[in-house]
Amino acid sequence: MSKDTMSGGGNSNSPADAPMSEAFNRQNELAAQVANMSPAAQEKVRMIRELSAQRLEAEKRKQHNSHEYRVLKQKVELLTNYIRDPAPRPAEIRADPSPDLKIIDDQAERMVADKETFYRRHIEREAEANIRQVVVSERKGPDFRRDQPNHDREPEY
Repeated sequence: MSKDTMSGGGNSNSPADAPMSEAFNRQNELAAQVANMSPAAQEKVRMIRELSAQRLEAEKRKQHNSHEYRVLKQKVELLTNYIRDPAPRPAEIRADPSPDLKIIDDQAERMVADKETFYRRHIEREAEANIRQVVVSERKGPDFRRDQPNHDREPEY
C-alpha cells in the first residue's frame, strides 16, 4: 500500500473519487479542444460560458429568494402525508411528536437543497453540451447549407 492511502491522504483511485476525476478529465479535454478551435468558435464558446454564468447567477438568486417559501411548502406536504398516514404510532410519539417533526424539518430542507442543486447542475450540463456541440460543428467544418439560399424552393417572381 502506498503511504498516501495509509496516512489517510486519500487514494485517487477510490470509487468515491471516480465521478469527480471523470468530470475533471472531461473539463480538461474540453478545454484542450476549445484551445485548438478557430477564434470565431472560441468566441462562441466564450459567449456560451458567459450566458451560462449569467443563468447560473440568476438561478442562485431565485433560489435564495424563494428558498424559505419552498422549504415551508415542502414541510406542509410532508406534514400532510404524516398526518394522513394510517400507520399506528407508539404512545410516546403520540405524546411528543417533536422528534418526528424534527425529521420532517430536516427532510424538507434536504429535499429543497437537492432540487436546487439539480437545477444548478442542469444549467452547467446544458452549457457543457452546447460547448461540445460547437466543438463538433467546428470539427465538421463550415456548414455551407446555412450560408446558401434554399435551392429546393421555386423562385418567387
